[in-house]
Amino acid sequence: MLTFARDHRLSPASHVEFRATGDGGVVVDMNTGTCFGLNRVAADVWVLLTAGESLGAIIDSLVQRYQVDVSVLESDTFRLCAELAKANLLRADT
Repeated sequence: MLTFARDHRLSPASHVEFRATGDGGVVVDMNTGTCFGLNRVAADVWVLLTAGESLGAIIDSLVQRYQVDVSVLESDTFRLCAELAKANLLRADT
C-alpha cells in the first residue's frame, strides 16, 4: 500500500473528471468509464487536493470543519489517497 505524509501534495490525473453531488461527489476515470463515489468528507478532500493543498493542510482544515479526531481524519485521508492513487486517479506532485 502506498504511504503518504502530511507534506505531500497530490493532484488528479489528467484523465479524471470530478462532479459534486448533493451528498459528496463522483470521480470518473475517462479512460475506463469507471466511477468512484465519494462521501461528503472525501469530496472535500478531493476539492482541496485540486486546489493544491498539502495533505496536512487538508487534514487541518477538515478537522475544524467536521470536528473529528485528527488521527482518525489523517488515517482516513491517507487511506483514501492510497486507494485513489492505486486506481491511477491521483498523481504525486513534485
